[in-house]
Amino acid sequence: MYDFIKGTVISSTKDYAVLENNGIGYRIHTSANSLGRIQTGDNNIIMYIHLHVREDALTLYGFADREELSIFEMLIGISGIGPKVALGVLSSFTSKAVAMAIASGNANELSMAKGIGKKTASRIILELKDKFKALEKEEMVPESRETNEVIEEAKTALMVLGFKAGAASKAAADYYEEGLTVEGLIMKCLRKMNV
Repeated sequence: MYDFIKGTVISSTKDYAVLENNGIGYRIHTSANSLGRIQTGDNNIIMYIHLHVREDALTLYGFADREELSIFEMLIGISGIGPKVALGVLSSFTSKAVAMAIASGNANELSMAKGIGKKTASRIILELKDKFKALEKEEMVPESRETNEVIEEAKTALMVLGFKAGAASKAAADYYEEGLTVEGLIMKCLRKMNV
Protein backbone atom coordinates (compact mmCIF):
# COMPACT_ATOMS: atom_id res chain seq x y z
CA MET A 1 0.00 0.00 0.00
CA TYR A 2 2.78 2.45 0.94
CA ASP A 3 6.25 2.60 -0.59
CA PHE A 4 7.70 5.56 1.27
CA ILE A 5 6.69 8.69 3.17
CA LYS A 6 8.66 11.90 2.72
CA GLY A 7 8.37 14.70 5.23
CA THR A 8 9.67 16.57 8.25
CA VAL A 9 10.70 14.84 11.47
CA ILE A 10 8.46 16.35 14.15
CA SER A 11 9.64 14.20 17.06
CA SER A 12 11.21 10.86 17.89
CA THR A 13 11.51 8.41 20.78
CA LYS A 14 13.66 5.32 21.17
CA ASP A 15 11.01 3.32 19.26
CA TYR A 16 9.52 5.57 16.61
CA ALA A 17 9.64 8.86 14.73
CA VAL A 18 6.75 11.14 13.81
CA LEU A 19 7.04 12.26 10.19
CA GLU A 20 4.78 15.13 9.06
CA ASN A 21 3.59 15.13 5.47
CA ASN A 22 0.90 17.56 4.23
CA GLY A 23 -0.40 18.23 7.73
CA ILE A 24 -0.58 14.56 8.76
CA GLY A 25 1.79 13.16 11.37
CA TYR A 26 2.72 9.53 10.71
CA ARG A 27 4.02 7.52 13.67
CA ILE A 28 6.65 5.28 12.13
CA HIS A 29 8.20 2.53 14.24
CA THR A 30 11.81 1.92 13.30
CA SER A 31 15.22 0.58 14.32
CA ALA A 32 17.87 2.35 16.36
CA ASN A 33 20.04 2.45 13.21
CA SER A 34 17.40 4.34 11.21
CA LEU A 35 16.61 6.63 14.14
CA GLY A 36 20.31 7.43 14.38
CA ARG A 37 20.24 8.83 10.85
CA ILE A 38 17.51 11.41 11.51
CA GLN A 39 16.81 14.13 14.04
CA THR A 40 13.92 16.39 14.94
CA GLY A 41 13.54 19.20 12.42
CA ASP A 42 15.10 17.34 9.48
CA ASN A 43 13.22 18.14 6.25
CA ASN A 44 12.55 15.99 3.19
CA ILE A 45 13.39 12.79 5.06
CA ILE A 46 12.33 9.61 3.27
CA MET A 47 11.26 6.55 5.26
CA TYR A 48 10.62 3.33 3.32
CA ILE A 49 7.42 1.86 4.70
CA HIS A 50 5.88 -1.47 5.66
CA LEU A 51 2.23 -1.40 6.78
CA HIS A 52 1.68 -4.17 9.34
CA VAL A 53 -1.96 -5.26 9.59
CA ARG A 54 -3.41 -7.04 12.61
CA GLU A 55 -7.01 -7.52 13.72
CA ASP A 56 -6.70 -4.76 16.28
CA ALA A 57 -4.12 -2.42 14.75
CA LEU A 58 -2.56 -0.93 11.63
CA THR A 59 1.09 -0.07 12.35
CA LEU A 60 3.65 1.66 10.15
CA TYR A 61 7.24 0.44 10.19
CA GLY A 62 9.77 2.49 8.27
CA PHE A 63 13.48 2.56 7.55
CA ALA A 64 16.06 4.98 6.23
CA ASP A 65 17.00 2.65 3.36
CA ARG A 66 15.42 -0.12 1.32
CA GLU A 67 17.99 -2.71 2.44
CA GLU A 68 16.88 -2.44 6.05
CA LEU A 69 13.21 -2.60 5.03
CA SER A 70 13.92 -5.68 2.92
CA ILE A 71 15.62 -7.53 5.80
CA PHE A 72 12.79 -6.49 8.16
CA GLU A 73 10.20 -7.97 5.78
CA MET A 74 12.23 -11.19 5.40
CA LEU A 75 12.48 -11.55 9.17
CA ILE A 76 8.78 -11.04 9.86
CA GLY A 77 8.02 -13.54 7.09
CA ILE A 78 9.44 -16.25 9.36
CA SER A 79 6.82 -17.94 11.52
CA GLY A 80 7.04 -16.79 15.13
CA ILE A 81 9.09 -13.66 14.42
CA GLY A 82 7.12 -10.46 14.77
CA PRO A 83 7.99 -6.83 14.10
CA LYS A 84 9.30 -6.24 17.63
CA VAL A 85 11.88 -9.03 17.35
CA ALA A 86 12.83 -7.97 13.81
CA LEU A 87 13.41 -4.40 15.05
CA GLY A 88 15.53 -5.82 17.89
CA VAL A 89 17.80 -7.51 15.33
CA LEU A 90 18.04 -4.40 13.14
CA SER A 91 18.71 -2.21 16.19
CA SER A 92 21.56 -4.47 17.32
CA PHE A 93 23.32 -4.71 13.96
CA THR A 94 23.50 -2.86 10.65
CA SER A 95 21.70 -4.39 7.66
CA LYS A 96 25.06 -5.49 6.25
CA ALA A 97 26.05 -7.21 9.51
CA VAL A 98 22.70 -9.07 9.70
CA ALA A 99 23.04 -10.18 6.08
CA MET A 100 26.63 -11.37 6.64
CA ALA A 101 25.73 -13.26 9.84
CA ILE A 102 22.94 -15.06 7.96
CA ALA A 103 25.09 -15.74 4.88
CA SER A 104 27.94 -17.16 6.95
CA GLY A 105 25.62 -19.15 9.24
CA ASN A 106 26.88 -17.32 12.32
CA ALA A 107 24.12 -18.12 14.83
CA ASN A 108 26.30 -17.02 17.76
CA GLU A 109 26.60 -13.48 16.37
CA LEU A 110 22.91 -13.26 15.49
CA SER A 111 21.84 -14.54 18.93
CA MET A 112 23.44 -11.46 20.54
CA ALA A 113 20.58 -9.34 19.18
CA LYS A 114 17.83 -8.29 21.57
CA GLY A 115 15.03 -10.87 21.72
CA ILE A 116 16.93 -13.54 19.78
CA GLY A 117 18.09 -16.79 21.33
CA LYS A 118 20.37 -19.39 19.75
CA LYS A 119 17.40 -21.48 18.59
CA THR A 120 15.68 -18.53 16.89
CA ALA A 121 18.98 -17.40 15.33
CA SER A 122 19.48 -20.87 13.85
CA ARG A 123 15.93 -20.84 12.45
CA ILE A 124 16.49 -17.41 10.85
CA ILE A 125 19.66 -18.71 9.19
CA LEU A 126 17.94 -21.90 8.02
CA GLU A 127 15.05 -19.96 6.45
CA LEU A 128 17.01 -17.06 4.93
CA LYS A 129 20.49 -18.36 4.12
CA ASP A 130 19.66 -19.09 0.47
CA LYS A 131 18.60 -15.47 -0.04
CA PHE A 132 22.02 -14.25 1.11
CA LYS A 133 24.19 -16.94 -0.55
CA ALA A 134 25.83 -14.46 -2.93
CA LEU A 135 27.29 -12.55 0.01
CA GLU A 136 29.43 -15.54 1.02
CA LYS A 137 31.33 -15.27 -2.25
CA GLU A 138 31.92 -11.53 -1.94
CA GLU A 139 34.98 -10.32 -0.11
CA MET A 140 33.07 -8.51 2.57
CA VAL A 141 34.09 -8.28 6.19
CA PRO A 142 31.15 -8.37 8.59
CA GLU A 143 31.02 -5.66 11.20
CA SER A 144 32.09 -7.21 14.47
CA ARG A 145 30.39 -6.87 17.82
CA GLU A 146 33.47 -4.89 18.88
CA THR A 147 32.87 -2.35 16.09
CA ASN A 148 29.25 -1.92 17.17
CA GLU A 149 30.32 -1.45 20.80
CA VAL A 150 32.88 1.24 19.90
CA ILE A 151 30.24 3.12 17.88
CA GLU A 152 27.63 2.78 20.65
CA GLU A 153 30.01 3.95 23.40
CA ALA A 154 31.12 6.92 21.32
CA LYS A 155 27.47 7.81 20.60
CA THR A 156 26.66 7.71 24.34
CA ALA A 157 29.67 9.90 25.15
CA LEU A 158 28.66 12.46 22.51
CA MET A 159 25.13 12.58 23.96
CA VAL A 160 26.61 13.19 27.43
CA LEU A 161 28.54 16.08 25.84
CA GLY A 162 25.23 17.60 24.75
CA PHE A 163 24.69 16.32 21.20
CA LYS A 164 21.23 15.10 20.18
CA ALA A 165 20.84 11.32 19.82
CA GLY A 166 20.40 11.48 16.05
CA ALA A 167 23.47 13.64 15.45
CA ALA A 168 25.59 11.61 17.87
CA SER A 169 24.60 8.30 16.29
CA LYS A 170 25.15 9.54 12.72
CA ALA A 171 28.57 11.02 13.55
CA ALA A 172 29.77 7.90 15.38
CA ALA A 173 28.70 5.62 12.50
CA ASP A 174 29.93 7.92 9.71
CA TYR A 175 33.37 8.66 11.18
CA TYR A 176 34.21 5.18 12.47
CA GLU A 177 37.25 3.54 10.87
CA GLU A 178 38.58 0.08 11.57
CA GLY A 179 40.93 0.06 14.54
CA LEU A 180 39.67 3.30 16.12
CA THR A 181 39.26 3.22 19.89
CA VAL A 182 36.24 4.80 21.58
CA GLU A 183 38.38 7.80 22.59
CA GLY A 184 39.80 8.11 19.09
CA LEU A 185 36.34 8.02 17.55
CA ILE A 186 35.01 10.64 19.97
CA MET A 187 37.93 12.97 19.18
CA LYS A 188 37.46 12.46 15.44
CA CYS A 189 33.71 13.22 15.73
CA LEU A 190 34.40 16.39 17.71
CA ARG A 191 36.95 17.54 15.10
CA LYS A 192 34.63 16.82 12.19
CA MET A 193 31.71 18.48 13.96
CA ASN A 194 33.90 21.58 14.48
CA VAL A 195 33.69 21.51 18.27
